[in-house]
Amino acid sequence: MIPIIKKYDLNFFKLYLSFLKKVKGHGLSKIPLIIKLNSFLFKSIKTKEVEFFNCRVLLDKYDKYHLSSQDYEIPPEVKNSVHPGQTIVDVGASIGIYTIFFAKMVGEKGKVYAFEPEPNNFELLKKNITINGFKNVILENKAVSDISGTVKMEVADNIANHRITKNFSGPTFDIESVSIDDYFKDKVPKIDLLKIDAEGYDGYVISGGIKTITKNSSMKILMEFHTKFMKEAGLEPLNLFKILSNLKLKITDLKNNKCVDELYIKKLDKLDYYSTNFFCERS
Repeated sequence: MIPIIKKYDLNFFKLYLSFLKKVKGHGLSKIPLIIKLNSFLFKSIKTKEVEFFNCRVLLDKYDKYHLSSQDYEIPPEVKNSVHPGQTIVDVGASIGIYTIFFAKMVGEKGKVYAFEPEPNNFELLKKNITINGFKNVILENKAVSDISGTVKMEVADNIANHRITKNFSGPTFDIESVSIDDYFKDKVPKIDLLKIDAEGYDGYVISGGIKTITKNSSMKILMEFHTKFMKEAGLEPLNLFKILSNLKLKITDLKNNKCVDELYIKKLDKLDYYSTNFFCERS
């Protein structure tokens, strides 16, 4: 992710971020001078637009993804799985970072279905698709769940954290939801990759797409796994594992490249907070 700002500003900021990573855990982040320096740099380095895979990406007002100050990495497992002519489904597209990558990679003969429920994110998503001239993206201002209907979504301070949950602690809004099975019932003969970023609701998305996933035997899945958000959404990690296992999917934790089995999930279940991405494919 390359910000459209002066190159020396970006290089200095990257060096500073590298320094912070090396000294992480030494308590420097609690020093008042460091706190002020961090605040100043993060505010001053922000821009309205970045370049990503030779495409333009308009940022949200506060750049909550920090795209103007750091690179956004697409996992190699995903890069190696996306090819021209494929059909990709992007659930929780937000402002379109993954959507843009998918649209670029599948080309004119491919297709991307991008779902984003939050209205402000969706408007920015539309702009990002339009300014890059993509004609292979179908945008849906909808949530994806295990059933079709209306759901309540909680609005978070960070645009990346809007979510459907069981216990609301902030303002909410009603949004139309659809299940993968209902939406794609008569639409697409084959789906190659399903990406899910639903802030803990990911298991419900899977549950609403059992028929579609079963029918698409070569489909791969990239999904967020967040113990805290998942439990707040009313889903236990072990139950999610059982759903994925019943679909005959091999699961890899991309944070540490570990093969996920029942024992591994039980270990994660004991952690109050653990966030990663799972990559699932049939072996």
